[in-house]
Amino acid sequence: MNRMFSPSTDPGPAAMALPVPVRACVPLAGHAPRVSCGQAVTKGQLVAEALEPGLGDAHAPVAGKVDQVDKWSVCVVAQGEARAEPVDLAALEGGTLRAALRSLGVDIAPLAITNTLVINGLNPEPGVTSTELLLRDFAPTLQAGLDLARRVMGASVCVLALRQGMAASLAGCDTRSVPAVYPRTLDPLVIKAVTGKENPEGVAALSVHELFCLGQVAESGLPCDRTVLTVGECNFLVVVGTPVSEVLAAAELDARDGDRVVLDGLFRGFTARSLGQGVDKGVYGLSVVPAGAHAPVTDAPCMECGRCVRICPSRVDPGLLSGCAEFGLLKQAVDNYIDACMECGLCAYVCPTHRPVLQYIRLAKQQLREVAESV
Repeated sequence: MNRMFSPSTDPGPAAMALPVPVRACVPLAGHAPRVSCGQAVTKGQLVAEALEPGLGDAHAPVAGKVDQVDKWSVCVVAQGEARAEPVDLAALEGGTLRAALRSLGVDIAPLAITNTLVINGLNPEPGVTSTELLLRDFAPTLQAGLDLARRVMGASVCVLALRQGMAASLAGCDTRSVPAVYPRTLDPLVIKAVTGKENPEGVAALSVHELFCLGQVAESGLPCDRTVLTVGECNFLVVVGTPVSEVLAAAELDARDGDRVVLDGLFRGFTARSLGQGVDKGVYGLSVVPAGAHAPVTDAPCMECGRCVRICPSRVDPGLLSGCAEFGLLKQAVDNYIDACMECGLCAYVCPTHRPVLQYIRLAKQQLREVAESV
């Protein structure tokens, strides 16, 4: 088995809890800031409003004073322990509950009404063990998240998908062992492994990290303010907004000039803009890619070798889709099934010209969402 695609199976010791950062920078993406520099905020207070319908709002993970606001982040210098008033979710149902969750920072787009809910309990990418650690050490919070998810989604059937040989459970869920070789760990392929069907109606999936976020909201009535992420051989429990530099220091890693710091996994992740960038909720991994470790990304034209087509689990043509994105041909991208792309990153991994294939596809998807919202 190719080690690059092999699952990581040992989460190791308990996650190390990092201290509350002195200065927390809340990442923004599709948000409009609702605070200004010098303003005092409480923990859990709204700092930026989501502009997309399925996206959750952003909140201060610490009490203190805002010292920076831009399109990328809202930064708060920690001062005091004041908290926002919790929301009583138990008294809410239906659309009111969904609206409350969105106002508490939950991305509600994945919480669609469904009959069958699949909990993806597999580590999402090679080198990441945070999913299995959450299942092992944070079961009560995950259970609270599952109970809340089923209330919102109306799911009558629940299946917890685990890699073969792993023992874990959540009340109200059947368990199913599924292949854990990447990219079979991604939601669409986990659903297929559980149901035997591609894109079956009435079936939705949530990741364990999404349950962890929901569980925190369910337990506290306040926004999710922590995530668990894998760095090297260790896992860390991190307050949202903790600068990347502080996580690297805790893991005793250095990022030098020319290195890239990648949040999430190496196939699907994204490069941090700076070491001061804060960790967002749901981030499950962090890696340092040394300068020169890989050939640089280029804007060379597609040479139509077909490698991306042969490896694509969605059976689309990533090279064609990346070209559509590059030249703004959005209708052609839709006609060639861009929505079927599950963003596994294998296309960019095998591309001999080192085109940013996945990034082009993500760009086109974002542009299509913007067009749909403007209509």
